[in-house]
Amino acid sequence: MREVVGGGGLRLVVDPDNGGRVVSLTHDGFEWLAPSTPAPAGAADFEHPGMGGWDEALPTIAASASLPDHGDLWNTAWTVVPSTDGSVVLDARSASSEVSLRRTIAATDDGIELRYHASTDADGDRPFLWSAHPVMTAEPGTTFHLPGVRTVLGEYPDPGRAIDVPPGSWIDEAAGRPAGFKAFVRSDALRPDPSGSHTRGADTSGPGPWVTAGVRRSDGRGLDLSWDPTEIPWLGLYWDSGEFSARPVLALEPTNAGTDHADRADALWSVRRDRPRAWRFRVRPASPSR
Repeated sequence: MREVVGGGGLRLVVDPDNGGRVVSLTHDGFEWLAPSTPAPAGAADFEHPGMGGWDEALPTIAASASLPDHGDLWNTAWTVVPSTDGSVVLDARSASSEVSLRRTIAATDDGIELRYHASTDADGDRPFLWSAHPVMTAEPGTTFHLPGVRTVLGEYPDPGRAIDVPPGSWIDEAAGRPAGFKAFVRSDALRPDPSGSHTRGADTSGPGPWVTAGVRRSDGRGLDLSWDPTEIPWLGLYWDSGEFSARPVLALEPTNAGTDHADRADALWSVRRDRPRAWRFRVRPASPSR
């Protein structure tokens, strides 16, 4: 296990041997993530045993004829890269896409930053879909915080249709009848980060604000993810009262595609030997005003 303690009372624990999975994300001792359960040896499907915690989906989320369910990084061991600055650096390679992913987890003044670097040693372009997949326990009254967003693009069970954001009571009303719901929203549909603390600076291209999405609980606790919408163009949203997960959960999924299916995406990222790709986002406790 490896640990990063960030600002604002945020603490993250990652298990390199279990798919590089974040198995704990706490704020002042409160656990945000659904319990991480180990996948059975040789597991091919990402559901029930093997879910929970926070893993990385690459090069797809949904399975296809040539790509495994949820990609092939979630059930393989990641390599720990030595670091001298207190960050946790992990490497993994997707056999199905020949894309290597390095994830660096570092403390910030008010939370934690995750930095990603994708590369390949294969010939030609290597396209891929990527999605972070933090699965959070959804106690009664837990809702998404999506500033400025009223409609989302349905993915499951009714793909391709613009629908109103499900009410905050959806997960509560679905309790007792297993149901899952997946949708996407473009990052640029979210309102800019109200704190003004996460803006593009000299280390990135061009001026402009980051955007924020989060989760809110009925007890007033909140957790926010912030990123550059020109860097990460989509956000996946997942509600599940028990269809695929063992308990009610929500997931905020920054991603590069507006679909779970790499083979159906309008556009994917790609890397070449001489053209890697990098991106990042931040996690922090939400202030009472957000």
